[in-house]
Amino acid sequence: MKILGTSILYAVVLFIGLTVATFAQSTWSTKSVDGFTPRTYPCAAVVDGKIYVIGGYVTVGVPGTVDAVEVYNPANDTWQTPTTTGTYTPRGGASASVVGSKIYVIGGQDNSGTAVNTVEVFDTKTNTWSKPTVAGAFTARHRHVAGVIFDKLIVVAGGQGASSYDVSLQVFDTETNSWSTPQVTGTFTLRRAASSVVVNNKLYVFGGFNGSKAFNTLEMFDPENNTWSNPTTDNGNAKRYGGSATLLNNNIYLIGGFDFQFMVTDVEVYNTKTNEWDMENTTNDFTFRSGVVAAAVDNTIYVIGGATLQSVSATNEALKPIATSVHFDTQNTTVEVMPNPATEAIQCVGLPETATRATITNAIGMEVGNYALSANAIIPVTDLASGVYYIQIPTSHGTIVRTFIKQ
Repeated sequence: MKILGTSILYAVVLFIGLTVATFAQSTWSTKSVDGFTPRTYPCAAVVDGKIYVIGGYVTVGVPGTVDAVEVYNPANDTWQTPTTTGTYTPRGGASASVVGSKIYVIGGQDNSGTAVNTVEVFDTKTNTWSKPTVAGAFTARHRHVAGVIFDKLIVVAGGQGASSYDVSLQVFDTETNSWSTPQVTGTFTLRRAASSVVVNNKLYVFGGFNGSKAFNTLEMFDPENNTWSNPTTDNGNAKRYGGSATLLNNNIYLIGGFDFQFMVTDVEVYNTKTNEWDMENTTNDFTFRSGVVAAAVDNTIYVIGGATLQSVSATNEALKPIATSVHFDTQNTTVEVMPNPATEAIQCVGLPETATRATITNAIGMEVGNYALSANAIIPVTDLASGVYYIQIPTSHGTIVRTFIKQ
């Protein structure tokens, strides 16, 4: 009977191992918009687990902006409109960057359709707007990208100015309230409505639009040497602008946008460790739109606002990526888990040198252990309940995934 039971467990392992990539799906869900003003190209920032959505366009095709500050709390799925003091310039296509508890809103396009060079700061502790006295010059622009590096510097790049697309990269120092324009090498593609994320003080810029075509370009700015480069020759699949990029667990998720003909339906994932792309397998519906903002809170990505081709959207949808949604390592195919079944410990045999950590999840994707791999790659499993488990090991080529049985 023991032999029969083990055989059945092996069959279960084989079935799950063959089907996990097919059936594992991240889930979309609809969240509250009660208290949210419909708009496209607002800017957004996360402070203390809450998503601040600021400004934006309230019409499609013609300038029409709003000065609303509305705060979404994912913990209880509610919106709040704080009572604010000070003055905020209504605009769309601005950027929002967080330093400490303050949100720096930079640039944008006002009600007359004019690009502005305004810097205004929202203090989330006091709900107060202020306009610092700024030294140096900033080129007015809208639908640019921005990100915080070294905890105090805001890097701004791209966007559209008064009459042309802007290639300049400028840096705002939040300690001195001053602008600088560093000498930059490498190539940055002229475009607006790209999306960006900062990872390890490097600014990653995705997609965009130059007035005649959409891009699937990925370019990275390294402030250590003031250089633009392409971290990978694979630019992903979908050309898009007006989408949003969000960092979650070392992965950058690209969601929403328009490709100049159709709304983009794919959720693409860029792995910052391996510089490789993957497609997120999702279930339930996402409302296709561009001009969205997205933010990650507690392992969930919230995609808010935006517009279809006809109207602005009062939409708030959440994507919950699952633990088993991974980019598989197809090069290290000889790695084995021994013994299997196991009672006290397992050893991963044949691992590459780049494998330094391992995560164990159960059959429904819940993490039950995270381990630094020692030289012999032995992992204790005594505390695990009997059942089927996955071990996931990131490498330079993706993630090694193996299945084992705990008896």
